Amino acid sequence: QWVDLVFDATDLGVWDWNPSTNHIVYNERCARLLGYAPEELPANARGWRAMTHPDDLPRINAQFRAHVTDRTSAALRLEYRTRAKDGRWVWVQNWGRVIERDDAGRALRAVGIFQDISQLKHAEAALRESEARLRTIVESSPVGIFLCDAEGQVVFRNQTIALIHGTDGTEEFGLGW
Repeated sequence: QWVDLVFDATDLGVWDWNPSTNHIVYNERCARLLGYAPEELPANARGWRAMTHPDDLPRINAQFRAHVTDRTSAALRLEYRTRAKDGRWVWVQNWGRVIERDDAGRALRAVGIFQDISQLKHAEAALRESEARLRTIVESSPVGIFLCDAEGQVVFRNQTIALIHGTDGTEEFGLGW
């Protein structure tokens, strides 16, 4: 079926949850993303929460609870860590939506997609570390450093350049050209 081809091409797992029974069905891709066989994934939300990093659980539970009780059609987007079969924590992004409700508004069915975003999270962390390292170097430099935009406006300056110009770093200063 073409839908399966799309999910395979995009490396997305798919899940289908019945809140009444708390039963979850996953596609094979969902299991493979975490190194499991499909039958090894928990068949209920309690089991899935047990795989979720404890630091992420309060936020995830609150967001999910709010979504399930909310009657909006907006999709739920969650980022959190879950335990892979080999024991490592995998960052995942999970989009879902309640697609069926009873007359009282209770969720009857929710479906969603699931993707491993670990590489993205590791790249973001490396970028933050690199920016912090660069910021430390620039701010502790005995040399005045500034950066201008295309119009010649100063968009950044370190404390040393402010001291060279005899300011406390909060005043504007021009380049004189």
